[in-house]
Amino acid sequence: MLLNRPDKQDNVDDMRLTQTHLEQINANDCFKDIAEFFESVLYLHLVPQLLRHPEAFSGPGIPGDPLGRSFLERVALTPQKFRNSRLKKIEEALRIAVPQLKQLTYQKADLLSDKGIGGEEVLLLNPDDQEGTKVDLASSIQEIKDLLEGGLSIADAALPRSVPNVINLRG
Repeated sequence: MLLNRPDKQDNVDDMRLTQTHLEQINANDCFKDIAEFFESVLYLHLVPQLLRHPEAFSGPGIPGDPLGRSFLERVALTPQKFRNSRLKKIEEALRIAVPQLKQLTYQKADLLSDKGIGGEEVLLLNPDDQEGTKVDLASSIQEIKDLLEGGLSIADAALPRSVPNVINLRG
């Protein structure tokens, strides 16, 4: 169903335009299922610094954790069957944006110390002010490639790059 707005009623009452049709309880009858679905969706704006260093940001968390401060903890506590199922769905969506992505897995940092994990198996997600998040294959970064060839694990070669240059603790 396609809905064109503003309609005649919107033109009479400008306040109607302060809400979408889905938000208007008296008007969204034919869209109730969609509205209820959107109420069930959790949106997170993951902040890399909070993921990497949640202990550096003291104080009470924001209700609902919209910035993902405890995101990795929640991922770790999710039963493996559900976690793998969700990661598979995320992986399928990411493959559209990142065609070179082969497999998305949940790894704890200590698992990256395994020297059997190569730079071609690790993606680095870096914030980019102009383009959102930039995704790099670890083995495509010459510095990491050199360290791996020198015998370091991917943890030793790549994880130091995950520490932000500056952490603004004052917001």
